[in-house]
Amino acid sequence: MACDTKTRILEAAEPIMIAKGFHALGIAEVLEAAKIPKGSFYHHFESKEAFGVALIEHYAGEHNAFMRDFFQKRDLKPSDRILAWFGMSLSRAAGRAYGPLCLICKLSAEVSTFGEPMRAALAEETAFGRGLLVEAIREGQAGGNIGKAFSSEELADLMLSAWTGALQGMQVRKNLAPLQQTLDTFRKLMATA
Repeated sequence: MACDTKTRILEAAEPIMIAKGFHALGIAEVLEAAKIPKGSFYHHFESKEAFGVALIEHYAGEHNAFMRDFFQKRDLKPSDRILAWFGMSLSRAAGRAYGPLCLICKLSAEVSTFGEPMRAALAEETAFGRGLLVEAIREGQAGGNIGKAFSSEELADLMLSAWTGALQGMQVRKNLAPLQQTLDTFRKLMATA
């Protein structure tokens, strides 16, 4: 039962955190959304920061499993897999009225104000996704599907940084142009000739 209560708190917090960010998130608001008594929070989390770490880890478990399964699909060439991954994000952005798409993206914008445990949890989560992207690029380069102007690590870092900036640009401009332009640039960056 304790695990179920903790999970309910984490799942209730995710959409609130995506909408508001970590610092604006109120514990009472989360407990009300989870329909959990107020005293329950500190039974499961020793502090708000420990709660933040648990939330990142909870979200990362589901997200990483989905991303791993997606990148293991061999019915698409590596470049097409990469473009499809970012294309899914673009489609989700349209469905969310240009608002924040995921917990990790939202929290990454606040990372400089976090303590070390939350920063480390975010770094671990982003490293996992980067690793999958590096693998796909490396596979594409070895098979001649992705150009070799950049190392797989350099290209992955460039793509992730560009996408993060495009997500922020989308929210400011309230349109998909930054994401679409970035996706088009990825096609050019991965071109073999």
